Amino acid sequence: DDADGQKLKQVLSDEGIPTKTLQTVKGKKTRRVFVTRTEDGDREFAGFPDDTSNFADCSFDMAQIDGTMLYAADFLVTGTLGLAYPETREALTQLKQFCMEIGLVRFVDVNWRPVFWKQPEAKAKEIILEYLQGASLIKMTDEEAMWLFDMDQDQVLDKPATILKRLEGCVGVLVT
Repeated sequence: DDADGQKLKQVLSDEGIPTKTLQTVKGKKTRRVFVTRTEDGDREFAGFPDDTSNFADCSFDMAQIDGTMLYAADFLVTGTLGLAYPETREALTQLKQFCMEIGLVRFVDVNWRPVFWKQPEAKAKEIILEYLQGASLIKMTDEEAMWLFDMDQDQVLDKPATILKRLEGCVGVLVT
């Protein structure tokens, strides 16, 4: 319910994107992520406070979702950052199950950012891999694919179908 959240909602509305399912959380800010590039082109993420859990995206509430909208949808797009936070992880897990039950195509953008996770890296990896199961389409960077599937960069970039074989129900993997 902050100024950044209101501005984001207005931009979405101005672009004709429905905001009916947009959730606001009293007392929690809209997260801002700043991305810069190193001289060799690698991305660096900045702007994170020590406590990364006091943002609205950490409090996704499945009870606020109008299930009829999911029946009318052609697909659902989610990321994995929310899996770092128990409340949002529970909601995303429920959404995953619901999508599987109604046959809704689920697209997942893997966003591995260790700074958001309080759990050990091995536990975070386990949670993300479980969430990916059953997704129809998955997008991830080569670094994320290497981390998740214990593969080297050549394997990831030259044989992404190897990843596809490890993901039940997945029909496409995009490695960037």
